Amino acid sequence: MVGAAGGSVPFDFYKVPPGAQLATSLNGGSIALQEVIGLAALGRLKILVDRYPLSAAQQAYEDFEQGRLVGRAVLVPDQD
Repeated sequence: MVGAAGGSVPFDFYKVPPGAQLATSLNGGSIALQEVIGLAALGRLKILVDRYPLSAAQQAYEDFEQGRLVGRAVLVPDQD
């Protein structure tokens, strides 16, 4: 499951197409990945995200540099 910015990507660990590769940022292996997917399916993960409009990218970077982010900084398209 992916979607900190409000989107999602359907995923079934047991239906990965032949030749596809899975990667995690923590290199926890496939067993850990299965556990995380299970927790996400149960709604037991809390994803900490600081959203910034794309026009505030510099502010997001400054907040990162100054340690003011609570979670991940995510840039989203500006609202028209």
